[in-house]
Amino acid sequence: MEIIFMEDWNYRMMKKNGKYIFYVLCGSSAMYEKEYYLTDKDINDFFNSMKQWCDNKAMELRKK
Repeated sequence: MEIIFMEDWNYRMMKKNGKYIFYVLCGSSAMYEKEYYLTDKDINDFFNSMKQWCDNKAMELRKK
C-alpha cells in the first residue's frame, strides 16, 4: 500500500493493487474512519487539485 497524499488527523489517499482509496477520519470523542474508492473521474479530479479535492471529499463524506 502506497501513501499518495495525506493530512495528519484528517485524511489520507492510498494506492493499493492499482486502486485509489481515500480514508477520512470522522467523529469527535469516538473516532472512526470512512473508506471511499475513487472512480476514474475522481482520480483525474484528484490529480488536478489534490488538497482541494481531498478537503471537499472529506467534508462530503463526513456529512453522510
